[in-house]
Formats: sequence, C-alpha cells, structure tokens
Amino acid sequence: MSRTTRRRLLRATGAAGATLGLATTAVTADDWPTGYVSTRNHFDCDGNALEDLDSYETNDVPCFDRGCADELLVHVHGWKNKGEEDAQGAFENAATYLDAGGYDGEVIGWWWDSDCGWDTSKDIAWWNGKKLAQFVRDYRHLHGNDPTVRIMGHSLGVRVALTVPYYFEEAGVEWEAVRSMHLPGGAVPNDWPDHENLQPGLENAFGAVYNYVNREDDILGWYAYEWAEWNDALGRHGSAEGGTCNFQDWDVTDWWGNDHDFETYIEHCNDLIVEDMYRVDEYNEC
Repeated sequence: MSRTTRRRLLRATGAAGATLGLATTAVTADDWPTGYVSTRNHFDCDGNALEDLDSYETNDVPCFDRGCADELLVHVHGWKNKGEEDAQGAFENAATYLDAGGYDGEVIGWWWDSDCGWDTSKDIAWWNGKKLAQFVRDYRHLHGNDPTVRIMGHSLGVRVALTVPYYFEEAGVEWEAVRSMHLPGGAVPNDWPDHENLQPGLENAFGAVYNYVNREDDILGWYAYEWAEWNDALGRHGSAEGGTCNFQDWDVTDWWGNDHDFETYIEHCNDLIVEDMYRVDEYNEC
C-alpha cells in the first residue's frame, strides 16, 4: 500500500480539496479487525498538541486507502484504551455486533490518546472532536456523492463525538453531514445536548442523535464519574432538558446491570442502534 501525503492528495483533488485536514496514510497491520483513523501521539499527557489540530492518519480507511464506501460508521473508543489490543477489541466489537444487528455499512475505528489522566484526557477528547469533524468533511469531499456517515462513541468517546457539532458550526456546515450519532455510556455532563454552543451544529449537521441510558451504570455514578465531576452523566441520567429537536434518549437499563464495558453495551444495544439508524426521520423534529 502506498503512502499518501496531503500534498499528493490535494494535487489529485484540485482546489476544492483546500479544506482537507493533514491526512496521511500508513500501512495497516494484518491483525487489525477494521480500518481505523489514528490520532495517537498527537498529544502528550500534559495536554500539549504535538501535531496540527486538524491532522490524523488513516489505515485501511475507505476513500483514503481504497475504494469509497457509501455507508460508513466511525466508532470512537473510551478512556484508557491505550494500546493496540484495547483499541482492536473495541473496534472488533463494534463491527461484529452491528453486523449481527443487521448493519450492512462499513465500520472503522477512531484511535486516540485516551490514556492520560482524567482531566487531560477530557481536553484531548475535545480536540479529537475537531479532528473527527475535519475527517468527516474530508471523507464526504473525497467520496463526492453524498455518502451516509454515522458516528458512535462510548464513555469518554462520547465527548469526542459531541464536540463534532461545535466544530461543524464553526466551519459553517449547515447540511446533514452525519446521518446519525449513537451514544452508549456517555461520560459527559448531561446538559451537553442542551448547550447553546452545541445546539446549532446538532440541529443543522446531524439527522438524529440517540443517547442510550443505563441508570445502573456504576462507573457513571458515584463510584467514578459523579465523584470526579460532581455532575450527572449523560449516559446514566439522560439529557437534562431533553436535548435538541433531533435528540432522543433511550432508557435501556433493564437490558443489563451495572456494567460499563463497551462490549456489554453494544451486545445489548446493537439491535436498537441499527433500528435507530433507519428511522432517523421519525426523531428529527427540527
């Protein structure tokens, strides 16, 4: 597989490609279960940026490294997924269980510097939202024919996902860039879907956003998240004020106990998540 630099990519796509992020391509290891975008080692654990804030690397990703996919879901892992094995497991679970639920699109992973301290990892998650927003814009540009893009995040990965609308709004994205966003186990404050800085991007650039709530998730309770944040978690309490006109809370507490592990979430929610993908218009009242 050849290595693609941003300069070669811009030359191939012409002037319209000037909005592209600093994307490069590396060879994919044979044992990765899915393609993935990497921003690993873009930040240190003091929160310093070591690479451009729009940059990322792609590995076996449609449109960048091979033929485009008309339907693409990007899964963002949570906190402390620090090594290849952790990230591979998260991405494999996402792909396997969504496929079992009937999803016929392509699943790729988003591998980021989530293994710092809690406060620094929250900051890095925010900046990864900027990178993910740029990736979605780049993907749609390279595809060129209005592909369906979806985002799923788990735990602190929900912070990455919910930062994307902020940067869409900043970039002036006023069309449906992301068809649906799916948020199991969200480790973010539950007022985020109602926040004035996120509302315009959520309403204008997303078809629908689904939040999967487990009110018995101990990690999101006083055992960890609420003790650290002194705040209610989106994944445990649902949205504070109901969210935007295209936001939907689903209480799935009865499906399992107090486990926060991503595999538990996706194993129990996969059918519902896939169903939600295909009924976006029912939950978009904007």
